[in-house]
Amino acid sequence: MKKLVYFLYNKYFQFYFKIKFHKQINTRDKEIYIFDIDNTVANTWPSFLQEYKTLEDRLSSLAVFYNMRNYILNIKYSGSKVFFLTARPYSTYNLTFKWLNDMGLIETKKFLFLVSKPYDKVKMLKQVKNKKIFFYDDMTYNHEQGEIKYYKNEIKQLKKIQNIEYFDVKFINKIIGGYNE
Repeated sequence: MKKLVYFLYNKYFQFYFKIKFHKQINTRDKEIYIFDIDNTVANTWPSFLQEYKTLEDRLSSLAVFYNMRNYILNIKYSGSKVFFLTARPYSTYNLTFKWLNDMGLIETKKFLFLVSKPYDKVKMLKQVKNKKIFFYDDMTYNHEQGEIKYYKNEIKQLKKIQNIEYFDVKFINKIIGGYNE
């Protein structure tokens, strides 16, 4: 029974964020900026090396990459729309919003979207037409094990999407000062 409830819970939120994403993205804006959070805006991987009572405690404690924060604020101040699309458990939605709000990056939940895995980001982005998307995502994992791995299939798919300019881990490292060097 627990598996069924969990499955239905996930399906509900997948559908909810897919609909919400398309509603918010399909505005008159010709260009939009979309940022991942973990290891792109937030210095996430070191938190895996520490002990926390809960996932919420760990996520609440994350430090922001200040240079990336300033980069995003400059985009926002220029009048462009900035969205956040990240792979996190749906149960962390409110906490993720609060963290972004506390960092001064977001004022309303309509600019935040969660998915269950990195490939879901690619699927959502593929469906956006007639709009230039600037997408920032390190697409990495496994830092805490001492060997950085890449979501190679997702990166390959992103690079094939014509209306997306993808900013990868190398670009992100230039802005933040190289967290994985």
